[in-house]
Amino acid sequence: MSTFNYGAYYQRVQDSKKMQIPRERISWIERFEPPERAYEVVLYLGCNILRTPDIAADVTWVFDRLGVDFVAAAGVQFCCGITWHRHLSCRTCPARRDALGPRSPAPGRSAHSRGT
Repeated sequence: MSTFNYGAYYQRVQDSKKMQIPRERISWIERFEPPERAYEVVLYLGCNILRTPDIAADVTWVFDRLGVDFVAAAGVQFCCGITWHRHLSCRTCPARRDALGPRSPAPGRSAHSRGT
């Protein structure tokens, strides 16, 4: 069984982002910090959006121009877990297993699927 190098994967995502978009166009947070105030909308961009950061920048630009009171979050810390799921590591990584807790779905099942 091969192992997936998550550090290398996410580093490639970050490197790709840095090559595609200037730092001043990044208008989202990539590390959680308690907000100074409440926002009406949280724009969740995930981590894979950083493969096409111009799209993330365009979406935040539109939200800004529309006057939406929002904060945008993207990057590794805001990963939804699909990369872990694709490589079937959700259960084998202790940190993820502990974070998922006892109510997490069985391997191979979506958290949104219903048992029938």
